[in-house]
Amino acid sequence: MRKILPILLALFFALLAFAPNGEKPSERADEEAHYKVQYIRGGIRTKMATATLTMYDTDWKGTPAYAAGFSVQAASVFKLFLRNEYKVNLILSKKDLSPYYYSFPHVKKGKMHYLEFFYGKNEVESVLQIEDTPEPVRKIHPKNGLVTLDVASFVFYFRNLDPASLPDKPMRVQVLLGSTDVFASLSYLGKDATFWKGESCFHYVLKMEGRGLLENKSGDEIHVWISSGAERSLRGLEIQLDKGSVVAKMLEE
Repeated sequence: MRKILPILLALFFALLAFAPNGEKPSERADEEAHYKVQYIRGGIRTKMATATLTMYDTDWKGTPAYAAGFSVQAASVFKLFLRNEYKVNLILSKKDLSPYYYSFPHVKKGKMHYLEFFYGKNEVESVLQIEDTPEPVRKIHPKNGLVTLDVASFVFYFRNLDPASLPDKPMRVQVLLGSTDVFASLSYLGKDATFWKGESCFHYVLKMEGRGLLENKSGDEIHVWISSGAERSLRGLEIQLDKGSVVAKMLEE
């Protein structure tokens, strides 16, 4: 549990980076929203964290863009495992919400790790700088003609996705987990009115091959619910673990 909690916190609040009020960010800066994440096992729900999201307009190499910043606070017993605060940063295209940049500073084995992704047309560069290490580790990830994104950016891909455009069988994609490329399948499971207050949502699943968010199979299946209205807002997520699951839901409006 100690290993997966920082990953899950960063993942969930990166995934929740858009539409705190059910709409794409406006041109107005300084929007704010709050979220809750729960760990569920054996019917028992434990509050895992709270987070504050701030959003603002920015630019990326002279191009107008959206930026999202997160402050994540561990709750209850999870304070025993985690640092007091986590921060995640994303920069996304205003045109189609595709990523330009992603960063996640985190502690691993007692040292700070600074992970970044820089997105190009045909490839993605990952840069990992470890505390007290003079040179960062750089790696090029070819897209190979496949949709290739970090896990957080897949939700923005879902928001612009027309379910009718997907093939009948699962679509093959690539997921970036740190410096590792993982093949995965993306499927549309249909509309679901049970997850969010009776509202009809598009239900997608991203299933990784060979490993999950951890180096074993734990956390290899991520379910995502997107509202089916014109705003296509993210309503929630679930990551299934070997023991229990972690569920994030947008706080009720």
